[in-house]
Amino acid sequence: AYLDPHVEDTVLDLYCGVGAMGLAIADEVGQVIGIEEHAAAVADARANRDSRSAQHVRFIQGRAETVLPS
Repeated sequence: AYLDPHVEDTVLDLYCGVGAMGLAIADEVGQVIGIEEHAAAVADARANRDSRSAQHVRFIQGRAETVLPS
């Protein structure tokens, strides 16, 4: 109820794991960027994204504290 997503929004899904939260909102926003440190979780997140054809969602492997500033 508090999120109020819009098509022009970019959602940052930090510590995203397999991407479930970001993918849940992906159809309502313009872009989702997930950041996760664990390689296996990022691989699973990308597979989940691909199974939904959500090309405006990307997952970056790394520590959020390091990736986010760049």
